[in-house]
Amino acid sequence: MKAKTKKMIVAGLILLASVLYGYTTLQRDLPWEDGVFYEVSSDVLSLVYYRADQGTLTLGFRSGPIYEYSSVPASVFHGLMDTQRKGAFYNQRIRGRFPSRRLELSAPGETI
Repeated sequence: MKAKTKKMIVAGLILLASVLYGYTTLQRDLPWEDGVFYEVSSDVLSLVYYRADQGTLTLGFRSGPIYEYSSVPASVFHGLMDTQRKGAFYNQRIRGRFPSRRLELSAPGETI
């Protein structure tokens, strides 16, 4: 292979890497805010809420229950919000990996 051809291949790979790195950076910089309830499009999840100051991630499931996960890093929250496959991400990166508790919610004055 000629030296000029090798240089063109290397230049192309560098360009490709910079484009991919830039895309990855843009994906990570999405404005997912802490302390905001997000309705999500997922077969598994319906609601996502994250509090960075407490490290808590609250997830509402389409099947009804709401769970709060503790000691969850912001990178996990951002990863969940960035993926199209939220149910798969939940099963692989959240379920069984963080302490959790089921939240029992009721209307004011209502007893459970």
